Amino acid sequence: MGKLTFAKLSDIFNYLFLQRSGGAFQQYAVAALLQSLIEQSEIKGLRVETKNIFASDKSSKSAGDIQILTGTRVLEAFEISATHWTEKINSAYNIIRSHDLSRLHVIACATVDDRDGEQWKELAKKPIDISIIDLQHIVDVLIAALTRRYRAASLERLYELLDNVRCVMRPFCFQPNAIHTSSGSYRVNYTGDNATSTYQKLKIL
Repeated sequence: MGKLTFAKLSDIFNYLFLQRSGGAFQQYAVAALLQSLIEQSEIKGLRVETKNIFASDKSSKSAGDIQILTGTRVLEAFEISATHWTEKINSAYNIIRSHDLSRLHVIACATVDDRDGEQWKELAKKPIDISIIDLQHIVDVLIAALTRRYRAASLERLYELLDNVRCVMRPFCFQPNAIHTSSGSYRVNYTGDNATSTYQKLKIL
């Protein structure tokens, strides 16, 4: 737990996001960090739910890839993408309408230059409240907001989520011998060729 500095954990998540996972690492990392932030805040009655990465929003009846709920009421909804936010914007419009949400957050690849694009300008004209947030930026903010204890808790939650899908994720997995990041290289110990390998790498922290 003592080694879970901001820079080291940010590098680990950034490394994961560079791997091919069908969007699983992105979605589950954000869900795990949000859950830890809620636990750290000690706000009662809130929970984070994240849908199966292979289920559509329609089939899962979910108001997004990730939801923050109290009881059955959706307080916040998030659409997560490993690609550019423009690939999620049309589904975001539909989700807000179909679930009668006051707002929705799209977390994906985004840059300042996007503000000059037509889709951003179109979004700015609409009364619909959709947040566009860069994936790595929000992950870094969440990491910074967490104490080391809850950073560790977020990794444990990430392990659980990956463990639930490790069999179906087999086509997306990778087997590097080490994680090389800007804050150092980490020894890797793992067995198998599934998602379990990924979270065993994280446990070296």
